[in-house]
Order: sequence, then C-alpha cells, then structure tokens
Amino acid sequence: MKLIKQVSLYYQEGTSDKVYEIDLLQTGQDYVVNFRYGKRGSTLKEGTKTIFPVVLSEAEKVFDSLEQEKRKKGYVAVGEAMGLVSESSSDSVRKPSKKEKLILKYLKAALAGEEPENWRISRIIWRAAELKITEAVPSILKLADEEDDFNLYSVVWALGRMKAEKGLSFLKELISDHRTAEHVAELAKDALLELSTDKDREILLETYIKSLPDNFYQPIANNYYQELEKQIEEFLFNLQTTSNQYIVTLYRLSRYNHRVRKIFLEVLPKIPFKPNYFKHIRKVFKAAEMLEDYEVFGILAKEIERQNPSYGSFSAKTKDYLSRRVFRSLRRSGNDQSESYTELATGILLAFSDAVDNSAPFENTRYISNYNEQTRRYSYDTVVSHYDSYARFKSFYYILYANSSRYELADIAWKCIPPYLPGATAPEQREEAFPSLWNRSPEQVIKLLKETKARRVQEFALKVFNANSSFESELSKEDVIAFLNAFFSETQQLGLTLVRKIFNPRDPDKNLLLAVLQSRLNEAREQGYQWISADRLNLLSDTNFVADLIKINNPDTHLWLRGLLTGNAFQKEEADVIIARLISWLVQRADLEDQTEYYDLVTDTLVIAFQENLKYISLSVITELLNHKSVTLHELAGKILIKHEIKPEELPEDLLLTLLSSQEEGPRTLGIQLLSKFPLDILLEKKNLLVSFCLSPLQDVRNAVKPLIARVNGAYPDFGKDLIRLFVPAFTLKESYEGLHEDLLSLLTSELKDNLQILDKDQTLQLLNARYRTAQKLGAFVLLNYIDKEGLTIPEVVKLADNPLEEVRMLAWNWYSEHLQLVKADKNDSIRITDSEWKDTKAFAFDYFRKQCNEDDWTVEILVSICDSIQEDVQAFGREMITRCFKTEQGQEYLLKLSQHPDTKIQLFTTTYLEVFAKDNLEVISSLQLYFLTILSQVNKGKAAKARVLEFLRKEALKSEEAAQLIVEIFNRISASVAITEKAACIQALREIQKAYPQVGSATVVNQYPDYIRN
Repeated sequence: MKLIKQVSLYYQEGTSDKVYEIDLLQTGQDYVVNFRYGKRGSTLKEGTKTIFPVVLSEAEKVFDSLEQEKRKKGYVAVGEAMGLVSESSSDSVRKPSKKEKLILKYLKAALAGEEPENWRISRIIWRAAELKITEAVPSILKLADEEDDFNLYSVVWALGRMKAEKGLSFLKELISDHRTAEHVAELAKDALLELSTDKDREILLETYIKSLPDNFYQPIANNYYQELEKQIEEFLFNLQTTSNQYIVTLYRLSRYNHRVRKIFLEVLPKIPFKPNYFKHIRKVFKAAEMLEDYEVFGILAKEIERQNPSYGSFSAKTKDYLSRRVFRSLRRSGNDQSESYTELATGILLAFSDAVDNSAPFENTRYISNYNEQTRRYSYDTVVSHYDSYARFKSFYYILYANSSRYELADIAWKCIPPYLPGATAPEQREEAFPSLWNRSPEQVIKLLKETKARRVQEFALKVFNANSSFESELSKEDVIAFLNAFFSETQQLGLTLVRKIFNPRDPDKNLLLAVLQSRLNEAREQGYQWISADRLNLLSDTNFVADLIKINNPDTHLWLRGLLTGNAFQKEEADVIIARLISWLVQRADLEDQTEYYDLVTDTLVIAFQENLKYISLSVITELLNHKSVTLHELAGKILIKHEIKPEELPEDLLLTLLSSQEEGPRTLGIQLLSKFPLDILLEKKNLLVSFCLSPLQDVRNAVKPLIARVNGAYPDFGKDLIRLFVPAFTLKESYEGLHEDLLSLLTSELKDNLQILDKDQTLQLLNARYRTAQKLGAFVLLNYIDKEGLTIPEVVKLADNPLEEVRMLAWNWYSEHLQLVKADKNDSIRITDSEWKDTKAFAFDYFRKQCNEDDWTVEILVSICDSIQEDVQAFGREMITRCFKTEQGQEYLLKLSQHPDTKIQLFTTTYLEVFAKDNLEVISSLQLYFLTILSQVNKGKAAKARVLEFLRKEALKSEEAAQLIVEIFNRISASVAITEKAACIQALREIQKAYPQVGSATVVNQYPDYIRN
C-alpha cells in the first residue's frame, strides 16, 4: 500500500496525553483510511474506517470527516496549540493549569525555605507526581531530605510515577547508601528498573533472576515456565517459607517477562495476607501504584477489601487505611479529570469475577428507640437495611454506582436506597462516577467488555458503549473478535452484530470466520457455518485456513467441521500440507499437557477428516511424535498407526512398545488396540507379553487385554489352560497391586471359564480355604460349575458350611439335605456342622438335626460333644438334645461326662443329675470330687450350682461315717477359700457332720462362749 496523506493529532488536558494518527492509503485501484490511537509513547491500537476499499473521492471524505471529528473533541496538530516543541519529545512544554501553577509555586517557595504552614513538603511532592507535573522534577530532586524518610519516599515515588529519567543518578545513590530505609530503597529499586535504559535494565533483571531461590532460577533460565508455576505454588502454599522476598522479585520480573507475568497474576489473588507474606505484598502494592500498573494494583485493591484482617502486619487498622487509600486515589484522580482514573478503575473492576467474588445479598436490622414524654414510655421502630451482592467492596461500588439512585455508602457497605431491593430491575440511566471521563475512554470501556467476568461490570460497560455511538469507530477487528469470545452472551451478541456489519461474503475475512466459529454463542457459530457452507470450495482450497479451522477450540464447531471436511475431496497435496502444518504446530505447543481436552479435539478431527491420507504418513513422523514428551502426541501417533497402511505386526516393535509402556492410559489403550489387530498365531507367540499385561499394575491394561486373551483362547484352548495353571496359584498369595486379584478373577471366570475344568477337587478346596476372598470366589465358581458334589466327604462339606461365601454354605446345606443316610452314618463328623462360626449354618444345622434325627440316632458321646463347644448357642442346643433324647440308663454316664465341662451353664445343668444318679453312691460321689471342688471354688459365679452341690453333699455326709469322711475332706479343702456367701453354709454343714460323727476329723473348731449379759 502507498501512503497518500497522513495527519497526526494530539490531545492534552491535565494528565491526559493522547495521540490519534490518520492515514489515507492506496491499495491497487482503490483507497482505504486507517487510524491509530493511544497514549503518547505507548503502542498504538490500530483500526480502519473502510472495511472495503473505496474510490479516492470517498476515501478523502472519510479522511476529512474523521479528522474534523477528532478536532471537535480537542485534538490538534503539531504547532497549532498547547505549545508542543516536538512530536516525539517526552519533556514537551505545555501550559500548566491553575492547580499545577499552585504546586510549582509551593515547590519554589520550599526551595527558598518557605514551607507552607499546613502542607508538608512531602505531600506537595506527592501531589505533583499525581498530577504528573514534569516541570517540577528539578525542584523535587533539590528538596530531597536525607534525614526525612517520608520525604525521600515521596521523592522516589514522584520520580517513578513521572518516569523522570533525570532522577536516575539520585535513585542509584539512594539504593547504594546503606543508611537508606528499607522501604525507601525497595521502592527506589522499582523506580530505577522502570527508568533504566534497555541495556541497564537487562543487567538489573539478570541480577534479580539470580537472587531467586534455585527452584525459581532454573525454570526461568531454561524457559520451563510450567515448572516455575509448580515451584511458586509449592513455596507459597505447601512449604510456606518464612522468607518470601521472592514475591517482590517475581513482580519486578513480571513487568518485563509476559510468561512470568501470567503466572504472577494467577498466583497473586491466592496469596494470604499473613505476616510472612503481607509485608512483601505491601511492597508490590506500593510499586504498582507508583508505576501505574493498574492490573496488579486492581487485584491487590480487591484483595485488601476481600481478605480478613489478622494479627500482625495486616491488622484491621491497616486494612482500613489501605482501603481508604484506594478509595481516595479513585476520587482524587477522578476529580482531577485525569485519564488515569478510568485506567485505575478498569484495573480494579477487572480484578472481580462472579465465580469468586460475588456474595449473596444480605440485610441488617436495627432498632431505634423513641421516648414519649406524655406516656413516659419507649417505643421501638425496626429499621431494615438491604445490601446487594458485592456491597462490601466499597471501591467497586463507588466506580459503578457513585451517582446511583438505588445505592448509597453506609458504614459497613453500600446499602440499598428504599424502595429499591436486591434483585429489582436496574434503572436504564447510567450510575457510575465521573461519566464524562468514561465518555472519553473508549479503549477502557472496550477492554472491560472484552475481559470482564463480573456481570455488574459488563452491564455498566455495555451501557457506556451504547451511550457513545462514536466508540464503534474506535473498534479494531481484533476488538470485535474479542467481543465474540467474551465471557457474557450480551457482549458476544454485540460482537456478532458488529461482525455482520463488516463481513463481506464476496470477499470473506477468514479471521472473522474463525472468530465466529470459535465463539460460545450458538447464533454466531450458526452464522459462521452458513457463510462457510455458501463458499465452501473457495474457502477449503486455502490449506492455511483449513488448518486454522481445525485449531479452533470449540467442541460444537469440531462436530460440524468433521462433517464438512470429510465431505470435501481434498487433493493429496493439499491434505499432506494440512497434516504437516497441524503436526508441526502441535509439536511446537508448550501447553499440550495443560489443555488436553482442546488438543484431543484437534487430533480427533485431524484423524477423522484425513484418515485416508494418514495411512501413508512416514514412520519417521510417527517416531517424532512418540519421542515427544506430550501424551497428546503419543495418542495421535497411536491413532495414526491404527489407520496406517502398514500392518500392525509389521510395524517396528519399538513403536508398539512405546505405546504399551506409556504411563498414561490413552496411549496404552491404543497400543493394545494395535496388538489386537495382530494375527492369532503371532499373538500366541507373544504369550509372555499378554501374560505381563494380565499382571500389569495398571487396571486399564489388565482390562484392555481381556478381549485379546479371549480371541487367542478361542482358537488355541491350550493357551487358556496354560494361563489357568499360571494364574491360579497367584490367588493364594498377597496381590502385588490393588485390584489385581479381582481383575484376574474376572478374566478366569469369563474369558477363560471353560478352561477352569482342569482344576480338580483338591485345588478347588484349597482355593475355598485360602485367606483371600478372591481365591474363595474362584474356588466357589469352580465348585458350583465343575466339581462333582458326590465326591465330597462329610468333613469337606462341614468345612464348606463354614465358608465365608453364602453360596458355598448353601451348597453344603443342600448336600446335607440330599445325603441324610450318609450324615447319620457318620454322625461323629457330620455333627461338627453345628459348631460353625456362621449363624445361618448353625440355624440350618439345629433345625436339620431336630427334624431328621430321633433319640435312637444319638449316643451320649455325640450329644456331650455338642455341649463341648465354646459357643453358648451350640451348648444350649446340646443341652436341648440331651433333654429330648435322655434315657435313664444313660444318666450316670451323662453325669460323669458333663461334670468335666468347664462352662458354668453346663455345670449347673449337670447338678440336676446329682439327686438321681449320685445319691447314696459313694463311688460316683468320689469320682465327682474334682467337679465339686471346681464348682465350690468359683468366685462370683455359679451361685445356684454351688447351693445345689453344698446341699447335696451335706445330706449325703450325714448318711454314713464313710460318706462324712469323704465329704469333710472336700469341705476342708475349700473352706478357707470359699466365698463369704457360701462359707456360712459350708461351716454349718461341717458342724452338723462333726456333731453326727465326732470322730471324723474337721478343720472346724467349735469354741463355747458364755452368754453375754448386759448390766
């Protein structure tokens, strides 16, 4: 393009210093009018007034109209007004305002030793910096007072704020002087870094990088920014180190390294304002304020209001002071009509997000007392104040609602003005502070619309945009595209409206097409689908455009795109170019692991749309993908190999092993899919590989190999039998990896179930008796399906009835029911089922023997053996059966056998036989001595049994001297140790025996005492 005409216009008022450049350019036979605008000295934003080229006469009209429009707003050319000396001069001479003249007058007076009575010099310097009175810099430097830290701090702040290069030497001296207060020196370092030349700044930055902990230095030095982010998170939130100066250093680096800045901005809102952190955060806050870094300043301004105060540096007093400082900065810059107001406000507003900061509305109830002098009583009025969402963020509300009829500032927050209540319809008129400044700040309003994630901010910005029709002319194509991708649908809709205005279907702008397809707004995507479909052949002939289409990050668009691309007949050369470009682009991505879902969309679409062409891709390209560290690229390589013309079994083995040995599930699954395409005879040769997959520590591998095992086993049954013999012993051992036994069990009982017939009864019972449940399940499966139940012995069935698996126990119960005669024939073994640990088995056994066996089926030994159990319910069943099947001739045998039982309940049960089967029988009584001694020696138990035995022995001892001699020996042995409650009965019995048989020796001595007579 050829430049035909150009004009440069400038606008200066207060601290505002803007430039607007207009170009008339020839392009072919036609002409276009472009413009650039922004702050003087900054990178200018670009736009065009002629979306499509026009003839010269029309272009000149557009050029002249735009120039006149800007001149009406106060813009002038060089030399026309405002006294600018040079277009590029950073120290342009201008006419100071009355306020600035007053500041300069005070500074001049201070140099003469006449300090204003009510305004400290440091405050004057600070105010000069706020107004950016660059003419004051020489005076400020002369007024620097080494004895006054606040004075020095103000001087440094002024030099940094005004970017006064004349102060470089002063800053260097201040930093090198060890007497300089730390907070002054730190701020001076930030100012020096900002004012230094590029070369000097590079040296300073390198020094700061080397001062960082090694965990930060190495990632920055080697451009490993993902690792840097991990290390910062580790230091801040896990290690919680006491020394955190690196926060300040990272901020300094972030101003000149966009990768560090992105990480810093993400981490900054997460840092708690605790003592070890806040003193460094405060330094960042002050530096950001000085350097007008409103993005960082806005984040910290929000956090100051959001975070709760604590003991130490971020006290309630500090929180209140800093909150008021932010509020004051807003109000003062607005009152100064400074363009920095909207920049500051934008930084604060963009720090807010509905997902993080939006609070629910709340209310506060107060009771106001009223005294009635006539009644001499108090009455009370209830006053309810309502507060809307975000109400506690005072600066946020000040920016948006300072002129609102529905909110007013109260002590704790901005409250609703009655009758307005939270949730009610907002007024149509604008409510923000300093609306005239916003009317002059299209770039800030556009920035808010593009970036905000707070609904209130979006509504405000949209109101301002709609109220200023000229803002539309300030939009660049990039702004319109950003609108399409904005967070809120209303902004997206605005973007679509603007796109429809500028899009020319006859000469489609491919960037706009890509933008509408990328948008989250369904209507925008549908519009894009229509535009592309209408010009499909032309657009898809551009390989760059097709590659860019596939790079779009929108799932819905990819679904549509796959249909579009698969229906288009690409030439081989075109397809190869597209594939090569996309693979090259993917390989160069640094964020593959951070956005796996996005890159999976891209690779899936690539494979689906160009699967025929991918068949012939070079194996060297696939090898390059597999050698990359990205899992996404490994998966792409696997997807290509599955479609490749080379048979899987003919592929280089290292490619397959790379996929199969991956640490991620996706590549491994693809590797197994490739393996499944091998002929069965080759798979059989890879038996060891398949076995290793079955025993893999990774569950997805173990599950993925099952279909392969089934296929090989279907063709080669001996293969399955070998696996059975190999895997079954593993069930009796502790599993190497969690879930391994369950997966092997699934394999053996599904894909290899027919091969389990090779297991015999002994192997099956061994599995059932193993300690691991999976082994028991496998044994149960084999037992139920393949083992002949007729070959089971009664001891084996008894063991089955005690198995943890209910289905196995039920099998044992059924076996008992079906083999009654065998059970009766071997009652010594079969009765052991009653002593099971499982209640259901015992319940079955008790019911079974009650119903199936009569008194002739039982022997004393069997019934007593039931009572020998340590389980109370089994003992009770034994006593029940003895009672039911009792025969008198067996009474003495029951007595003697049961007397040996240690349980107190059986001992009590046995006492019922004494009167019948031991009475008048010294031989039986003698054989029961141990039984008597056991009962009578018990402490705090068996009271009833003791009473019965004592009474029985007493009566038997009085029947004969021989019996008395035998029983006295028993009493003598237990009289010293018997409990006090039985001792009296024992002594009484001994006295009676001694009285009846004086010649029988007794441990009891009877002393006669005279009767006591009270006088």
